[in-house]
Amino acid sequence: MSSGGNSLFDQGQPVWVMEEGGSQRAAKYLGESETTAWFGGKVTVMVVYDDTHAPATVDADRVIPRAEAAIIARRALVGICAGLASMLALALMAIEYHRDVASWWMTLALVGSAVGAAALASVTPWAFSALRTRPAACGSAGDLFDDFGELVPMRLRGRPWAFAVTVAAGVAIAVTIAGVAGSDGFDGAVRGVAEAVACLAGFAMFGRFLGLRRTREA
Repeated sequence: MSSGGNSLFDQGQPVWVMEEGGSQRAAKYLGESETTAWFGGKVTVMVVYDDTHAPATVDADRVIPRAEAAIIARRALVGICAGLASMLALALMAIEYHRDVASWWMTLALVGSAVGAAALASVTPWAFSALRTRPAACGSAGDLFDDFGELVPMRLRGRPWAFAVTVAAGVAIAVTIAGVAGSDGFDGAVRGVAEAVACLAGFAMFGRFLGLRRTREA
């Protein structure tokens, strides 16, 4: 068993082990199995379950930090809500502009929005069920730099607000260019600035809730 600097988790870190059927079982991480690297198979880790205090070897892809599990559930729920809002907007737009578009487009938009909304609604109970899971111990869930890894330029790593400003500036430039291409440069610039401000406001309001910025450890 290995628990060195290259370990997947910290030794003793509270984790969830994902069971068949989507259930979660509380455990603590002990270390990575040394034999998995020798034989080139799946990476396995050693955990000890909280309920039975029995050690077990499980696939590493079944183990996630408990705090990260809560963040994933929040992101899923926000994504579902945003998707439902988008489906509603599509339906309302089709109704609003039905005189200006072909009848088949309106039908397609309404059917598509209904199917999309039904698909999103069908997974909502699972998202709420996951959201009710509460971490049993303190610990960090990480942040967006843990999610994107090497994709984030070195100069921006560990600087969440610098990353947010860079993304917001990119959005503003893209929207402005689209406005210029449509011979509406001034309005495009105004919309670009508004989009950038909205991005930064969202990051400020939901950054910690969605695990985009590192949470304060208890």
